[in-house]
Amino acid sequence: MRILATGNVGIGTTSPQVKLDVAGTIRASTFPVTGDTALYRDDATGDIALLTSDIRLKKNLTSLSSSQALTVVQGLTGYLYNALDEPDGAKKRLGFMAQDLIKLGLNEATYSFTGSDGTEYFSIHYEKLPVLLVEAIKEQQQQIEQLKLASANLTNFDLSALFSQTREIATILTREITDRQLLSSRVGELVGNLEAVINKLADLQNETSQSATLAQNFSLSPQGDLILDKNLVLNENLNVKGKTTLTELAVGKSITAGLVVIDGEKGSLQTTAGPLQLQSDSLGELEIMSGKVAIDKDGNLKISEGVIAGNSNFRNILILGAGVTEFKIQNSQGKSATECKMGEILEGKVVAECGIMWDTAPVVVNVTPSYKTTIWVEDITKDGFTIKVGDAPQKEEKVYWLAMW
Repeated sequence: MRILATGNVGIGTTSPQVKLDVAGTIRASTFPVTGDTALYRDDATGDIALLTSDIRLKKNLTSLSSSQALTVVQGLTGYLYNALDEPDGAKKRLGFMAQDLIKLGLNEATYSFTGSDGTEYFSIHYEKLPVLLVEAIKEQQQQIEQLKLASANLTNFDLSALFSQTREIATILTREITDRQLLSSRVGELVGNLEAVINKLADLQNETSQSATLAQNFSLSPQGDLILDKNLVLNENLNVKGKTTLTELAVGKSITAGLVVIDGEKGSLQTTAGPLQLQSDSLGELEIMSGKVAIDKDGNLKISEGVIAGNSNFRNILILGAGVTEFKIQNSQGKSATECKMGEILEGKVVAECGIMWDTAPVVVNVTPSYKTTIWVEDITKDGFTIKVGDAPQKEEKVYWLAMW
């Protein structure tokens, strides 16, 4: 600090130019100004002087848009806060955030300064905010006046006349729609009647043509037999008393012979009561699928090709991991028939929980490995069984199993 003989006091400078010359930032918790005095800081010189609004001391004047001012005001948020160096229980301060004004494009209401740590900070010229508020209020007032005018025009509008015209138009439209609907309905009836007449004429023409064709194709023998050179198509039932000899018979639907029904549409052979007996006298084999599946006279089933397929509840394929010599399959409630949860392999043994559901234990379980080894089944119960192999596989192999009762 330097005090000159002239009475000038300098802080941070050895050559003060005014009564109090501070080279740096002045910090104070309050800065009261009494009377009608207002202060401002000259950015070029750093001097603090009287703040003036005389137009003669200003240039480059640009009016602030009222709509812009209202937009900025609507975009501002007021906050209650404490400074970082204040304790949490200190009295709250009230203000805006400088960054909000910068984002809203009103940099003129903010300024920046460098803190003691060298960081650039921002602050607000609160003394300039009334200008913003005045223009925002003017914009709001203009909108209010426009709404008043629109409301007055709406009040003076003759709604009764509009309602009357609307009812009249609705009545006319309703009458025209009704007339059109009646006309359309009548035309539809006439078209339907005409189509019925045309169809009837076509049916009569077809019947006449069929009668002529039938007369040409039928003839009678001297013994009174009916001779037909063409196909006979009957839309109703054909009842024959006595024996019937047919060289070739094509049936579109079904043939009933006693208790046996042959359904041509479904491709099924069934009885109306009792079992369907095939080769009941056991005089020969019963062959299916060109002999691929056959049942001999003694009732033995022979399958020459293919495999036995079916529900995985009684057959499936297991993956035998490398080194496994014992594979236990046990029932697990809640799993599907094809789902198995593999356990850990311990000393060549593994347990698989599968969704098999058996009421009784199978008589036998046949197993076939995909590699050369001895294999057998033990501990067959209704809850599962155990597969054992003589030689553990060197890699993953498959085991096919089939349960029989």
